[in-house]
Amino acid sequence: MTVFRKVVGAVSALMILAATAVAPVGAQDGGSASGLRISPTRNEVTVAPGETGQAKFNIKNVTSGPIVVKSQLNDFDPQEDGSPKPLKDGESNAASIKSFITLPSDLSLTPDQDDDVVIPISIPDNQAPGAYYGVVLFQGVPANQTGGGQVSLTGSVGGIILVNVPGNIKESMQLVSIRAGRATPGSNNEIRLSNVFAQPFDRVQIKVKNTGNSFLKPFGKVTITNWRGSEVASYEMNDSDPRANVLPDSQRVFTNNIEGVKLPGRYTITAGISYGDGGDVLTQKVNVWYLPIWTVVVSVLVLAAIVFAILRLLKRSPRK
Repeated sequence: MTVFRKVVGAVSALMILAATAVAPVGAQDGGSASGLRISPTRNEVTVAPGETGQAKFNIKNVTSGPIVVKSQLNDFDPQEDGSPKPLKDGESNAASIKSFITLPSDLSLTPDQDDDVVIPISIPDNQAPGAYYGVVLFQGVPANQTGGGQVSLTGSVGGIILVNVPGNIKESMQLVSIRAGRATPGSNNEIRLSNVFAQPFDRVQIKVKNTGNSFLKPFGKVTITNWRGSEVASYEMNDSDPRANVLPDSQRVFTNNIEGVKLPGRYTITAGISYGDGGDVLTQKVNVWYLPIWTVVVSVLVLAAIVFAILRLLKRSPRK
């Protein structure tokens, strides 16, 4: 009966693997807060050394009282979902735009009023070519609390500024991984990632890394085929307008919903991702299994029946 135990043990391990999942992935933040609204949430400009450009944001007071909008500039590290992680006081990075930026004066807004905020960007003559970035935090303070002492904020929003300094630019990217996932019911946009699913997977995540010194906007086609090679789903990655950026020396995950995975079996996810002018295409594929619990149970029963039949035949065979 040793063979029987090994077969059952192996298939039981497959059942455990099918129920296994990994790290949740959070959602991105929006472009408004309780007291302020900003548009756009991102400005990308190209400014040559020795020249001056500008970034412009529209700020709206969505409170019921007058406010004064104050601003401050923060360096940040890009996260894999594309959102900025502000650095603490005293921290900085090589891509900081603090030396380029002149922050605007305080802006007074009445209820429901909006106004444009223009931020000058001056690039030194000897600035090295490449990509630089930061986030301007706009904070709304009630107009009657702008004096000294502790004040209460009505809300704050951030506007990201991306600065391209032209010159000797290197565009380079790695396609890090392709993962399948399934949305977790009742969760806050959490996704469980795996290579084996007991229910149809409905998300695909593509992770890329910017290994150059410029902003990259990756794009390309992702297809999902079944074990017969028939296409069941496809989509264009990062097809928003404008396309999302991957900042230098950072990784970014692009998550898309998919439909079409219905029947049990092996599926293949294939991605052909490009960047820049589209001359280089990075291709990668991964196999994912959709194995409902009932298919595993049936497999166990069938294998057990086969092993049992073989053992009975061996037992009945006459010995010489």
